[in-house]
Amino acid sequence: LESEHQQLTRDYDVISRQHQTLLSRRESARISGNVEQAADDVTFRIIDPPFAPLKPNEPNKLLMNIVVLVGAIGTGLGIGLLMSLLKPVVSTRATLNKITGFPVLGSVQLIRSPLERRQQLVNTMVFACVALSLVVLFVGISVFQGMDMQLANLVSKMEVLV
Repeated sequence: LESEHQQLTRDYDVISRQHQTLLSRRESARISGNVEQAADDVTFRIIDPPFAPLKPNEPNKLLMNIVVLVGAIGTGLGIGLLMSLLKPVVSTRATLNKITGFPVLGSVQLIRSPLERRQQLVNTMVFACVALSLVVLFVGISVFQGMDMQLANLVSKMEVLV
């Protein structure tokens, strides 16, 4: 009897485990069926169709270029002013008298040689060329961006026609 009881208990345990696995499979199948049914109930509608804008929204490149140009010029002037305030140069006798409060008995004039004058002229010309190239570069970039915008508008219009 005891042997038969152990055999029946063992069979019951095996059948019980199989029953539990079948129940869990049935439950997972029911859940996945509910998910598929819920997915079928969802419908998508396109409210506004997508489109490519004709011009970019931000940033305003012309305004940004103007700000950069004015900022660069302002920064250069500010650095020059700061340097003249931190390390002032006395260029006249009256200024030296005013700064020190002592009478100035004499002064030595700076007489530049022809080579130094030529070098100063070259330095002035280089500065003028760099400043002019900055302005020309600004105008060129602004014009190029305007042409780029017009070309982009033309291409987008051609794509719409095609």
